[in-house]
Amino acid sequence: MASVLYLVLKSREKWWVDMEGKSLGPFETSDTATFAAIDAARLRGDVNMSERQVYLEQPGRKFTMIWSSAHPYDTQEQARRA
Repeated sequence: MASVLYLVLKSREKWWVDMEGKSLGPFETSDTATFAAIDAARLRGDVNMSERQVYLEQPGRKFTMIWSSAHPYDTQEQARRA
């Protein structure tokens, strides 16, 4: 089972998403950035992908979202198809 890591982080008073080395943003709130990351993951992933989210709710810390696929897949191949 492959895992893909998405980070939602705050930098210079704006929220950003790091999605496998590609950035999305800026966003005004962490919730908006989180929903954008989830939407992007759903668009890039397979339909059987399940989500597992881990939030570190401490000021100045990263919000980590980990997506685990039900089936192994090559993330570079997925990126080429997108």
